[in-house]
Amino acid sequence: MGVKEPEWVAARTDGAEAAVVLVHGFSGSVEETFGRLPEFLCRDDRLADWDVHTLGYPTRLAPDFTGIWSGDPDLSTLATLLRARLTTSDFSSYRAFVLVAHSMGGLVAQRALLDDASFQHRVSHLFLFGTPSKGLYKATLGWWLKRQFRDMSATGKFIRNLRRQWASRVEGSGCPKVFAVAGDRDEFVPARSSLGPFPMDQRYVVHGDHLQMVKPTSMDDLSVKILVEGLTRGATPKGPLSAARLAIEMLEFQEAVDRLWPHREELDEQHLVLLALALEDLGRSEEAIELLEQSGKLGTDAQGVLAGRLKRRWHVTGRRGDLEKAMALYRDAYKRSESAQDHAQAFYHGINVAYLLLAAEKKPKEAETWATRVLEHCALADEDIWRFATQGEAALHLGDRKGAAEHFRRALSLKPAPHEARSMAEQAFRVAILKKDDRALEELEGLFRSAPP
Repeated sequence: MGVKEPEWVAARTDGAEAAVVLVHGFSGSVEETFGRLPEFLCRDDRLADWDVHTLGYPTRLAPDFTGIWSGDPDLSTLATLLRARLTTSDFSSYRAFVLVAHSMGGLVAQRALLDDASFQHRVSHLFLFGTPSKGLYKATLGWWLKRQFRDMSATGKFIRNLRRQWASRVEGSGCPKVFAVAGDRDEFVPARSSLGPFPMDQRYVVHGDHLQMVKPTSMDDLSVKILVEGLTRGATPKGPLSAARLAIEMLEFQEAVDRLWPHREELDEQHLVLLALALEDLGRSEEAIELLEQSGKLGTDAQGVLAGRLKRRWHVTGRRGDLEKAMALYRDAYKRSESAQDHAQAFYHGINVAYLLLAAEKKPKEAETWATRVLEHCALADEDIWRFATQGEAALHLGDRKGAAEHFRRALSLKPAPHEARSMAEQAFRVAILKKDDRALEELEGLFRSAPP
């Protein structure tokens, strides 16, 4: 008797580019394990661009009468089965997956990611609910009854290899984004196993025991909120900032890092900038800053990218040194670009000088002077996404709400990539807030939310 193909239940299939896949645990089922969770995911407008599926695999408590485990494969076999199912047939067209795994299903998912780098590059998020990632000491008592119990043993080979390989291949990469979730009344998988192997910013606790934690009773349950907010952070219900588009882009950035990082000392400026931006979007901003600071190839483009990373770090930490260095880099790059009559570079650096004068130096009149200079360079540059976005931001500095909306609308009509749309939106919102222009802020929010994908 061969291994049974995983069961599959589709909660929503709309031909999306990305899918949320729920994977049950030991003795679970595609119909019962997650209760109404698939329904709640489908009902949230912010996840409208995702298909939703529940996937299962063979598991039961006892061996057959002959002692042959034909129906109860070990976890490595189940991982191969899961990976094969998600890379062929009905799932082959998806560009991005989110894996939501319960209990033993989380071990299967982790093993599948480690076994195939190409599969890992299609998984943007991994949610582990009550997964014994560090193993179970209880499992050692029944190891002889069940292969899957043996694999879950804290002292067994499967768990030891899983944790060692995870640390070397996945930790710190930024992709997939990991969410380790424990139940506050889970007596089967203790928190030291479900949360212990992961850093603090990846740990979460929800209400419920081992089974109840993935059976929410409403969309307000913490388990649903962790899932939805983890997927939609910085996203809008539709348009260029939808959660699915951001997830796909994140995977593309990871691919760029994997391709460029081994050759970072040999890269030209164009690829150095690409690598730094990819690192930034994967949450590895410190590495992006270090990469650019150590490079001797800082043309005005790379100089601006380094300044941007320092500006972002200043926003988070408030370090005065980062602010001063970012301002000096932008001013110098502006001067060099202006001398070279590179108007696109000049308006890029100039608008950032204007922003820092407003946000950090509290000098709105000087910021307006720089915004006027920026518009002069924009008028001499080719029309593209960044010219229109910069004209929009300069208009905000100058109090021209109508002009700002029109320029941002033109920028969005050119269908910017998600990271481009996110960057221009964040900057525009900050300027509107600093100018205390609530009406402009409201108009901008509506504009970016309704922009075509």
